[in-house]
Amino acid sequence: MAGIFLVHVWGFWKYDVPIILVDEFFYWEHAAFFAGYDWSGVISHAPWYSFGYSLLLLPLFFVFEYMSSMYHAALLMNGAMAIGIYLTVRTLLGRLYPSTAWSLRMAIAAAVSLYPAYVGQSKIAWSEMAIYLTFWLLLLCLERLLETSSFLFCLLTSFLAGLTYLIHNRMLAIILALSLLAVLLKWTGRISWVKLQALLLPAAILYLGNEWGRNVLEAGLTQATGLEYGLNDVGNRIWKLKAFFTPDGIGHGIRTALGELVYVNMSTFTLGILGLCYVIRELFRRQGKDFFFLFFVALAFLGEWGISTLANMPLSDNIGEKLVTYLYYGRYVDAVLGVIIMFGLVYVLGNPSWLLLVKILLGNVVAFAVTLMIHLYSGQFKNELMKSMCIPGMWYADRVEGMNVIHFTLLIQAVTLLLLFGLVWKRRSRQGRILFCAAISVLFLVVGVSYSVIRIEAYQRPKEGIFRWAERNLEEAPVYCLTDEKAKYYAQAELYDRKIRMIDRKEIARLQKGCYLIVEKKLEGDNLSLCQDNKRYYIYQII
Repeated sequence: MAGIFLVHVWGFWKYDVPIILVDEFFYWEHAAFFAGYDWSGVISHAPWYSFGYSLLLLPLFFVFEYMSSMYHAALLMNGAMAIGIYLTVRTLLGRLYPSTAWSLRMAIAAAVSLYPAYVGQSKIAWSEMAIYLTFWLLLLCLERLLETSSFLFCLLTSFLAGLTYLIHNRMLAIILALSLLAVLLKWTGRISWVKLQALLLPAAILYLGNEWGRNVLEAGLTQATGLEYGLNDVGNRIWKLKAFFTPDGIGHGIRTALGELVYVNMSTFTLGILGLCYVIRELFRRQGKDFFFLFFVALAFLGEWGISTLANMPLSDNIGEKLVTYLYYGRYVDAVLGVIIMFGLVYVLGNPSWLLLVKILLGNVVAFAVTLMIHLYSGQFKNELMKSMCIPGMWYADRVEGMNVIHFTLLIQAVTLLLLFGLVWKRRSRQGRILFCAAISVLFLVVGVSYSVIRIEAYQRPKEGIFRWAERNLEEAPVYCLTDEKAKYYAQAELYDRKIRMIDRKEIARLQKGCYLIVEKKLEGDNLSLCQDNKRYYIYQII
């Protein structure tokens, strides 16, 4: 646990303010609003970000004096959530497979908790780690519910499903999957009418609570110029669903869906695809609570896969404007992918044999053929493959000059088959199974840590002391930033207890004496006195 915590929080002291300037900033903005601070001046365009994670950040505004301390605390919370994921996976494995040795359960849980998306997203103070942990806790409660039919676990399971949606609205599929499961449980006589209501009402209340919170935030931020809540709202994506049912839309949608499966294959070193095969196979073999559990997992993955496909699917009239990144954009699936990885490990560790190795080899041939087709299709897109930092499980696919997704797919498949060969060779040894999990952990760790070092640290150059100087030295005079510069986000985050005002460049000459201006480029003017700079950001006082 100490090792997992250190992996997830290492380097947290380098990060002082939100660095993903729209997504991450607005979670903090909502928390600041609930704490009584006004950041509305900085907002020029605000897609909807739900406020579940913001409620977790809210106490930090009352505990710490500086934003840097709040941000550090949020990253340390990510490390604590990573430990929570490990403990939850280990406990769930013990309940699903009680005959499995504790050391093997520990090894599987460690490998899952080091999945590159978990490691990469823990370096950022946004909602991802909270979603991951909440979904794992939901699975644990669901397993207890299916075993005991407890009224309490009905309430807890429903509450956690609603909470995932409150943290991020893309988790709507979890509420839908639980609703279908609840109906099936009632239909088969496993729960009563009262327990059916307990399994539905908390999630429904939190769903409505999301709408209430949205109205409160929208009303409280009416001063924000151009506020357009709705961009990330589920209802706002209905038009894409209509676009899917066109001749071109169906083709683009299917290819986008397959592109996400390529992500699942590459980011998990094939374990994700193996886990999906295992879940589908066991659905036809299992009965009782095991069937219902697998049924929910399958519905959850299918729903999130569909939502992700719908969100990233290009329209037929603007496909040339779409970045290749979004063809493989698997971050929306990562929330439910952890349990699929767990089942993939269970599958290969359960009965390793030469026949299984041959099946996996044939499956890899099919996976490679799909990858090749998607890669050829991607030629119609803008060729900026992994520009997005939101897919840590696959960001490395264009890091080496002269290599592409095809080369890395072959590399990943070769490494995975080599490890599986070693597992089959030592299949009668428990140590062989543990070493296989350790090797997967190392692979995940290399991808996740290298992503953190190269991709995230590339974003972490905003401050270099100057905003901390502003935080400690600026008087209570008004502070301005330019509407067309990113400095406004960093300034607002550091000066969280005051409102940053926005102006255009042509208005600089009309600023009142005694106020301050924070900009990204050096300015000249008779009314400007330079107070502090670091060659990237400049703080002027109006004289």
